[in-house]
Amino acid sequence: MARLRREPVARPAATPGGEAVASIGDLIGSYGRSHPSSRERTERLIGWTRSHRRQIVGRRFYMGTANFELRVPFAVEAIESEYVQR
Repeated sequence: MARLRREPVARPAATPGGEAVASIGDLIGSYGRSHPSSRERTERLIGWTRSHRRQIVGRRFYMGTANFELRVPFAVEAIESEYVQR
């Protein structure tokens, strides 16, 4: 099928290292094929927030930017300044 579709035919790896590299490449490629693009995810999120606006307004949300920058999990430390109200 790959030849009929003119897709590149994968050759078996000659070394364990080559096999590992091929596996990583396959993993990255399959992620891109099976997950929506960043743009599509953003559009879906915007659509969801618009349709759920009444449930969102006035609620507190945790942003977590400082946790990410400090590499401190939320479960370890919830930083009060990271809470926002929408």
